[in-house]
Amino acid sequence: MRYLIGLALLLISVSSSAHVFFKLEHPQQPTSYLFGTMHLICQADVDIPPVVQQAFVETAQLVVEINLTDEAQIAEMRANLTQQPTDYLTQHLSSADEQKLAELIERVLQIPYVVAKEMRPFLIQSMFLQHYLDCDGNSLLVDQALIERANHTNKPVIGLETALQQLQLFDSIPLADQVASLVDVAFNPNTTKQDMIELEQRYLDDDSTKLYEYITTQDEFTAEFEQIMLAERNQRWIEQFKEILPQQPTFIAVGAGHLGGSHGLIQLLQQHGYQLTPITVNFSGSVAH
Repeated sequence: MRYLIGLALLLISVSSSAHVFFKLEHPQQPTSYLFGTMHLICQADVDIPPVVQQAFVETAQLVVEINLTDEAQIAEMRANLTQQPTDYLTQHLSSADEQKLAELIERVLQIPYVVAKEMRPFLIQSMFLQHYLDCDGNSLLVDQALIERANHTNKPVIGLETALQQLQLFDSIPLADQVASLVDVAFNPNTTKQDMIELEQRYLDDDSTKLYEYITTQDEFTAEFEQIMLAERNQRWIEQFKEILPQQPTFIAVGAGHLGGSHGLIQLLQQHGYQLTPITVNFSGSVAH
């Protein structure tokens, strides 16, 4: 079970209209925008498209999943990085597999195993994912880049969730499954890299139909997984949007996997009277790993 790969998959567009960027219009409300992001992508492969940047300039506030430039959020995240029980890897792995994982953590991630072994498994796995993505230069955290631009221009940033709420999402996944996912990713660099390249290319192609087909073939894409990671969160976000969007022009940037499907933000926003106009984006790079 490759749960973090599955989460990455869900952060890509599954919109039926094959777009990741939309104008939001509602009677007697200011115009807003919805941008589906890929949270981690190689900076050499893509820049934020000009049409997205222009819409960002035209809005008065930014809405993201979590504002990780907020000092309180950073402190909350740091206070909850340790997995309980702290010896969970020893409990869930054979001696041989734990030894192999320890060697990979120290050689590939260059982190002492004694330091890493108490971290939440998805954090260790995310470090392997970023390493195996093997960017030619730096990776680009699209959401963070937008938050930094907002801070630079004194644009208010609203987080839909807290750091603790996002961490608690992983607590709903059995710890044994999280460890199995970590081992699968760490022990199979070539497969992991290919998965990440596949995700990145489909995002750059702005083709959500192919993305949806790819996502739904993954083991992690179960009804329960979708309910926890997408449907319930989307419904909570819609209730917040009903309070936020009437106030002033808003730029929403969330993982694009939240856009599509019967419980996706597109359908939910339409059900609440919003007209969504898809806007084609032209990413300025192509995958070349």
